[in-house]
This record gives sequence, structure tokens and C-alpha cells, in this order.
Amino acid sequence: PLWKSPQDEAGILEVDPYFMARQSSTPHQQEKFSVKVNLWYAPSRTDCAIHNQHDFIELHTQVLGQGRMQKFKEKDFGTLYEDLLMTEGYTQIVPFCEVHENQQYTYPWHQYYSDTDCIWMAIEYHPIKRSK
Repeated sequence: PLWKSPQDEAGILEVDPYFMARQSSTPHQQEKFSVKVNLWYAPSRTDCAIHNQHDFIELHTQVLGQGRMQKFKEKDFGTLYEDLLMTEGYTQIVPFCEVHENQQYTYPWHQYYSDTDCIWMAIEYHPIKRSK
């Protein structure tokens, strides 16, 4: 069965989300994020749920085993169009999301898939809402 650890607060970070998502070639607009992390475990050959909803920017680090971050055109395994192999120590550099105004993010359909028994870390950048 899929397992998720409790989430830990890693701190506050200022970063340009457009630069982080490679939508800008140079950093311009710094925004504050609360960085949260948690570990996941999945036994080998587990599909960990195709989804496309997040209200944060998400990256992943492979801790143990081998898995994949996969993108789909639809919520359907037959529409796979990107299969990013993740081996121990690999950290996803560019998030899958597209950044929009007002701290909104659009994700393609995606999932984590475990080739072997796997532990990976989800790194979530939660926007700190700007005061008006």
C-alpha cells in the first residue's frame, strides 16, 4: 500500500516562481513560499494516482529505489507522453506546473510510478498569500 509521512515545515523561501518553472530566463518577481516536505513509500510496480490538482509548486527527490514521474494528456494511462526516470539521489529540477498570476498553478495530468520498492520526498512550495 501507498504510505505518506507526516508533513514537516522546512522554512520560508523567496524565489521567482516563473524562473523556477523556466517561464522566465532571469529572476524578476520574488515571492515568499512556505516549504513543506514529506516522504512517500510505494511497493514495486505501483501507480500512485494520476492527478492534476495542486495549489502549490511541487518537486520530487528519489531517496531509495527507482521510480518515475509521468505526464499524461488525459486521466488515462494510455495517454502517457513523458516518463521521467528517477534513480536514487535524483531531484526534479523544473516543476511540472505552469505558473499564473495570483499564485495559481496549472498541472498536467501526472503521477509517480514505482519500478522497485521506493521512497521519495515531495517538496512543496506553498505560496504565502500577499496582503492587500
